[in-house]
Amino acid sequence: EPAAQPAAQPAQATRGEAILVTARRTEERLESVPLAITAFSSESLEAQDIQSLNDISDNSPGFQFQNQAGGGSGRNDRSINNLTFRGLFLANVTPISQGGLVFIDGAPVINSSVPAIDDVARVEVLKGPQAAYFGRSTFSGAVNFVTKAPSYEFGGRIKAMYGNYGSNQVSGSVEFPLIDQVLALRVGGSHVFEGGQYKNSGDPNETFGDRKNDVVSAQMLFEPASNLKITGFFSYGEMHDGPPAQAALKNTEFNCDLGGTSGSYWCGALPNRMPEELIGGNYDLDETAYGILIDNVDGYPTIFDPSFNPRSGLKRQTVQADLRMDWEMGNGMVLSSITAYHTDRTQTALDLTFRDTSGYPNPNFGIIPGAPSFNHWLLNYQTDISDFSQEIRLTSAQTNRLRWTVGASYFTADYDNGAIYGLNVFGSGNSSTLRNQKPKTPAIFGALYFDITQDLTIGAEGRYQWDKIESSILASSSGVYYPEALVSKATFKSFSPRVTLDYAFAPDSTAYILFSRGYRPGGFNDGYGALTPTEQAQIATSAGATYDEERLDNYEAGIKTAFWNGRASLRAAIYIDKYRGGQVANSYTYYPDGSPTINLINVTENIGAVDLWGIELEGDVSPMEGLSLSGSFGLAESEIKSFVCAECLNIAGTNDATGNRLSGVPRLTWTASASYEHPVAEDWWGYARIDYRHRGRQYVDYYNAAWSRNDDKVDLRIGARQDNGLSFEAFATNLFNEQTLTGFRGTDLVTLATNDIRIALPEKRRLGIRFSYEF
Repeated sequence: EPAAQPAAQPAQATRGEAILVTARRTEERLESVPLAITAFSSESLEAQDIQSLNDISDNSPGFQFQNQAGGGSGRNDRSINNLTFRGLFLANVTPISQGGLVFIDGAPVINSSVPAIDDVARVEVLKGPQAAYFGRSTFSGAVNFVTKAPSYEFGGRIKAMYGNYGSNQVSGSVEFPLIDQVLALRVGGSHVFEGGQYKNSGDPNETFGDRKNDVVSAQMLFEPASNLKITGFFSYGEMHDGPPAQAALKNTEFNCDLGGTSGSYWCGALPNRMPEELIGGNYDLDETAYGILIDNVDGYPTIFDPSFNPRSGLKRQTVQADLRMDWEMGNGMVLSSITAYHTDRTQTALDLTFRDTSGYPNPNFGIIPGAPSFNHWLLNYQTDISDFSQEIRLTSAQTNRLRWTVGASYFTADYDNGAIYGLNVFGSGNSSTLRNQKPKTPAIFGALYFDITQDLTIGAEGRYQWDKIESSILASSSGVYYPEALVSKATFKSFSPRVTLDYAFAPDSTAYILFSRGYRPGGFNDGYGALTPTEQAQIATSAGATYDEERLDNYEAGIKTAFWNGRASLRAAIYIDKYRGGQVANSYTYYPDGSPTINLINVTENIGAVDLWGIELEGDVSPMEGLSLSGSFGLAESEIKSFVCAECLNIAGTNDATGNRLSGVPRLTWTASASYEHPVAEDWWGYARIDYRHRGRQYVDYYNAAWSRNDDKVDLRIGARQDNGLSFEAFATNLFNEQTLTGFRGTDLVTLATNDIRIALPEKRRLGIRFSYEF
């Protein structure tokens, strides 16, 4: 290969900075890796004011993240993290079965909780199947957070922010050597409060959307020998959120009737804004509600003591810990180990009517003992997750013409879910089966890279894994514990390859083509498996007690180039994806043995097929000293080839969605940014930055009847910084107060029969000031 050249400035880097990425488990320059990657250094995270996965999504073509869960609940809170890559939105996502996953320091994090941005040195958004190096639940992509290692010099930073809606932030960190050039530590903490922007129409004293994060963290760097480096990271965090910013459109607001089994619906673009009188809910924990949800006086199955969160809204508690070792063994070979452990406990009390229903009389009141006087649905949700992973990897010298990597990994998780109970129109009740799921996934992986010529390289990577899953049903949906757990076990075996051919056609310039394949884990149809043979014979399903893995084949070509003496760069990729064996949930009816009453059962089948293709572009240029321009473009097309669409039946009386686009993701996104800095006084620099973000039409449902409007937002920042580390800044996000609605179709719990569209209320304009000081 040609000798290393000075790296060009990536789009998210400061000028002249080379970003190193670890997409292939060894440090490489972003511009030389033959994969579609959007990378952010710690400097660019700050320059773009990136604070969360939502912000990363806004600046990464081909990647989307949103808090709102599609499907059954449609709730807009921070209990579920659903990562979507290249338009492949999956509605049946669980923490142990995802299409894309978050990693911290290369280790998987179930439910995708992320570290505080102040602890992050780099973020890598990897698009397309990544199983060859990153393992299970990455069949469409991955986001890797690389944490900061402390230095051997004493230093630190303090930051503060205050904004409208009472928002505020305070954070600080300090790093110091314990043994010079041998052992160093970094400790930090942060408090972030985002004030809610919406008032509850049913209780004007209550705000929807309050969010609070408190985090403490520590990082370690230990180098006992010149050829041995050990780094460690630990973080403990708590989220305390009020009732979420959500609402719903119901049949009283709908504008069309397409003949669906659930009546009228919304056709066309969603309204410009949500009327204030439709934003409401009943979250008051009076004596009766507190007794049912927190004291659990009716004895419903729970995972942990509900006093964990004695209020409406969400509490989430996370622990993140990892330890990495790199040992240079000689001859350029490196032996690496990554050990990680994470926990994630969540409880949230949520009003699933998505409206103030205090004026809706409950017909069961006075008839059923304990039934509330109005139509009240306030449910408690609990989940508890832990995961452990270990990877060992041996890598050859990276200067050889033939390079290789071999390794093995083990992953296991413990996931308790299904504790859903609370108030309803019948008084109180349990709403889900309580279950425990334990995946155990050993795997082996390897890679070979060969330089055919000085500039042309072929690579072959692969992972073989055994996904062993055990699912135990502990209690029924009626809230009764089984004498013995109903246990299902299965092993899913898969081989995930990736083949690349890349050509370095100029310094800091690479063209490539690749093929990759990924799988998403299979699972169990527990209800079907519990039926008798005569009951199963009534159900014409292609599935059984288990459903298989689903597959994604990715064909991709791309180019990365830097030019104009490193003052400009461009990254482009085009892809064609084939999604096959998709896991689709369908409903069937049957007569239980000896009963004349018909029952309903949900069965997941591998009958989904979707074709996807798209384009991703990123670029930047520095035309003059102090001025930087950058932009991105993403096009994500999808066409459903095979899919039995249950919600289409509710909307339009048909279950055929063939030819339609997937819901939940925009077809078109683009960004444009400009920043300028200039000296304004001795040791002082003034700066300004403007960002424009466009998000195109996004369908609400698979029938493609309703969609969100185009969403265009502008962010502005103006500030000054001193050479000694002091800086001040004023900012505005969503400067023009754009309020585009997005949502998912659901069933209205007021009527229990009609459609509704569950809306995630958008972020309004936020204004504020910031201060920071580095020492």
